[in-house]
Amino acid sequence: MTTNTLLPRAAAVLAAGGLAWLAKMAVITATDGAVSDGATAASAFYLLGVVLMPLGLAGLAAALTARRHIAVRALAGVGGLLGFFVLFVLLEGVAKGLVGDAGPSWLPDEAGILATGAALAATGLLTARTATSTAAPA
Repeated sequence: MTTNTLLPRAAAVLAAGGLAWLAKMAVITATDGAVSDGATAASAFYLLGVVLMPLGLAGLAAALTARRHIAVRALAGVGGLLGFFVLFVLLEGVAKGLVGDAGPSWLPDEAGILATGAALAATGLLTARTATSTAAPA
């Protein structure tokens, strides 16, 4: 995979992971928090997001360090993987603080997933758009 294609592909993977978590929230909202009715879909979307978002961030980090030494790129990729979990913990704390006890009973437990999914889906979509619009023609 060339450097020119790594950035938009990694951004698309990141966006897909974020959108998977937003789809999980849609399933939970549709079942009004009764995840036993949609547990299979909610679980599948959750796991899909947990796999795709760290991989997307690792790919973005590797793409952004494309002209660096391979060790720097590898460290950036690992940093992208770890960055997902750090970002999730931070966004979850902020989202839970903002939601408090408002809304449905299940919302405080899912606020971090909603915030992280929305933030990373938007980041992936905007990065993919920028990467494809600024890419040089082949």
